[in-house]
Amino acid sequence: MSNTKYLLSCLLALLALCLTPHGYTKSPAPGERIVLETTWNTRDLGGYNAANGKKVIHGKLFRTDEPSSLSEKDMRTLSAIPLVTLIDFRSIKEQQDKPDRLPENIRRYYFLPITPGKLSDVDDAKIDENLMIRIYRELVTDKEAIAQYTEFFRILQADDSAPLAFHCAAGKDRTGVGAALVLYSLGVDDTTIMKDYLQSASYIHEKYADILKQKPAYAPLLAVKREYLQAAIDTIRNHYGSMDNYLQKVLQVNISRMQEKYLQ
Repeated sequence: MSNTKYLLSCLLALLALCLTPHGYTKSPAPGERIVLETTWNTRDLGGYNAANGKKVIHGKLFRTDEPSSLSEKDMRTLSAIPLVTLIDFRSIKEQQDKPDRLPENIRRYYFLPITPGKLSDVDDAKIDENLMIRIYRELVTDKEAIAQYTEFFRILQADDSAPLAFHCAAGKDRTGVGAALVLYSLGVDDTTIMKDYLQSASYIHEKYADILKQKPAYAPLLAVKREYLQAAIDTIRNHYGSMDNYLQKVLQVNISRMQEKYLQ
């Protein structure tokens, strides 16, 4: 690409960002929702206080719900970041029913299906908080989930993977655990990690309001509760001794590499 074409592409990206006043800004408050027209739970993980007095860098790590029906305006906003990697934790059926729409800057799409609890086989009457707590425990102990989160961190640590976004359907369970593990690897404290997780509750409320009116039994499934994530955290510490042990010995995370890449 010539210098002129390169400069033109940069200017167009900046223009796209300026044309989306309710979209992404380079320094949102930590955990603040990026307001898009077609997703509810898109956030930059940047800005949180982390290890050694540093902060998570803005504009490198994003969590979201499924970007399957992005509007043209949303595509411009995400392209202006510019995202280059998208990681999808949904099941094969979820991915086939609602394939992701990829912004033009995306160079790598990774499909890492995580399907704890086989919810599609669960009768509505059996959906309760105990089921969700069991699912969260499985998210950090199930062999399939461990394999996919291990690959997730391999991608995160690659030289050319960022800026990247990762998602499931609601951006709260598989993505919520993924985000928590990322923040732990960066030295973010328990209280902040739980707060980031719980923010999904207000962001996805509108997305599932109609479903809950029709099927109130789904309330525990669509909820965001402290007890859910805490079950995963407690399971890690009880089974593996510490979060660092789990990250380094089970998920093969190079913590120094993560902090070098994503902190400033």
